[in-house]
Amino acid sequence: MFRVESLGRAIAMIFSLSPNLVILERTFGERERMAFINCLHESNPDIPVLYLEHGRISPDLLLKACKKILAAQPRVGTVHSIQEFIGKSA
Repeated sequence: MFRVESLGRAIAMIFSLSPNLVILERTFGERERMAFINCLHESNPDIPVLYLEHGRISPDLLLKACKKILAAQPRVGTVHSIQEFIGKSA
């Protein structure tokens, strides 16, 4: 897992590392986030994105969400919010 402080740096890392999942925190504004996702999916449509909204996220919830996202097929162009997984069983 890597943490970056700018979306430009994140795109550069994605091109060099080809991750299976990208997790976005709420640090960036809506326009930045959408531009990042569009750029990501133009060249890497198979990489899903998980957006962590506000508040603390428990490690168990985060792991459950990542597991479900990575197990889903097809995942082309998928963007998920952590809210989708709150209150759902594994």
